[in-house]
Parts: sequence; C-alpha cells; structure tokens
Amino acid sequence: SATSTSSIRCWPASTTRRGRRCKCRATLTTTSLRRAATPSRSPASTISAILAPCPRLSATGFEKQAQLTLWAILAAILHLGNVRFEGSVDDCKVSNEGLLEVISQLLQVSVQELKHALTRRTLAARGQTVEKPLSVKEGIYARDALAKAMYERTFTFVVSTINKAVHVPSASTVGGKQTVIGVLDIY
Repeated sequence: SATSTSSIRCWPASTTRRGRRCKCRATLTTTSLRRAATPSRSPASTISAILAPCPRLSATGFEKQAQLTLWAILAAILHLGNVRFEGSVDDCKVSNEGLLEVISQLLQVSVQELKHALTRRTLAARGQTVEKPLSVKEGIYARDALAKAMYERTFTFVVSTINKAVHVPSASTVGGKQTVIGVLDIY
C-alpha cells in the first residue's frame, strides 16, 4: 500500500532582507508524525515535540500555542484527505477508522462526532430533526467540504493575524507611493 508523503513546511529557509536565514527548519510530514508518535503520546503532543516555535511566525504575532494549533489543524486537513469510504448507495462508512482517531485528537473532538459528521446528514424541518445516512459519493463530498472549510478559516485567521502585526493605515504612503502587503492563496 502507498504511504502518504504530504508535508507542511515553514516558509522556505531563504535569506531574509537582513541576510539572515530563518532558524526554523520545521517540516511536518506524515512520516515524521509516525516516527515521533508513541502509544502514550497524542498526535497534538507529537506535533509539539516535532516543531519548535517558528521565529517568523512569532515575529508576525503568533503565540506558541497558536502555532501549535495551526500545525495541528493543517495536519488534520492533510489526514482528512486520506479518509476513505466504503458501503452502498444508501449508506457509507469510513474504511480506515484508525485515521479518524488521529484526526479527532488533532481537532480535539470525539471520534463519534467526526464519524457522524462524515457519514450522516441532519435535516431539520418544522422543529423536527431527521438523520439520513450519506452515500459514498456524499461522504467524499462531506470530507472535502470539511477540509476546505477548515482551510478557509485557518487561512483567514493567518491573514488577520499578519494584518494586525503589520498594521498599515489605509492611506499610508512611502515616497509618494501607496504601500501594500498582499497575501495570495489559490486552492
């Protein structure tokens, strides 16, 4: 079976404006997570054991706990992409449930809640709620929608934190030119 080689890195360790290199050499891969994981250590504490606080993130206003949370969410998004479904047209179930344990610990939710969110739909009408099982195709869509929503909210948090750190008045000009720092993400 193929192993996942997804990874998350700190911004490339290139030379900064002042000629210094970033001291953060953090690379979070599913392989490094597996190596650092022990039965007594949760995935979230495994991440904190692998990654030291990144000086670049610290300089832009990210506290240590926020950095660890950011890495945990990104690791959960990567792991979500590996969740597989099996079942019939009317009902699906997760075929690799062990992965749900890792994701639930990273997101600090129960395995049952995560499984329910990926395999069931709750319909509400006139004050009544009805649960309906999802098909395999709908389960895949739910998994992808969850990953995209988490990524979008994480990206918005990162951008707003950076904006607070580099607060530039709306009409700031340097040398007669308006200055702008932009962040672009296409997914």
